[in-house]
Amino acid sequence: MKHYNPASSASTCRQIAMSIALCAMALTANAQEKMKPGLWEMTVRSDMLKSMPAIPPAQLEELKKRGIKMPAMGNGAAIQKMCVTAEMTDKVGKNPLQNNPGDCKEKSSSRTGNTSTVEMVCDGPRLKGTGIVKATYSDKSLQSVYDFKGESNNRPVNQHIETTGKWLSADCGDIKPYAAVPKK
Repeated sequence: MKHYNPASSASTCRQIAMSIALCAMALTANAQEKMKPGLWEMTVRSDMLKSMPAIPPAQLEELKKRGIKMPAMGNGAAIQKMCVTAEMTDKVGKNPLQNNPGDCKEKSSSRTGNTSTVEMVCDGPRLKGTGIVKATYSDKSLQSVYDFKGESNNRPVNQHIETTGKWLSADCGDIKPYAAVPKK
């Protein structure tokens, strides 16, 4: 039985959230139709999530007390609500890989209709490799696939993530906007 480590799981959830944000940013690159501001529900599926152990209820409660919001998880998927502001929709897609933690740079990007593709190369001390994000979107929905091959902290990485999103409402309620969007 795998032992649950709250610090590791919180880090994994941050990585999931970053993947969601990268996919959302890439999908609107050069878009004529922007994401609609408001509350979105994002579902992320990956092999990494399939292998994560269940969080024991007592430790989940401790994380909540610390202010860490865990996405709903099961069957290799994480589901999380995300607030997207009008300001974010204006900035998103201008430079999808700006301010990223992995020293990744855009190799190429293209758009055909409502499908965008961004190829990237990462060459930093913690992350090296190549990746591609392909996303199909409308103002109220998105589907994306993210594939990355390389190494992270000198360990091999072969990552495949599928993201779907749907717009829920114009009002985000008590959900705060995601803070990792570039301010430029």
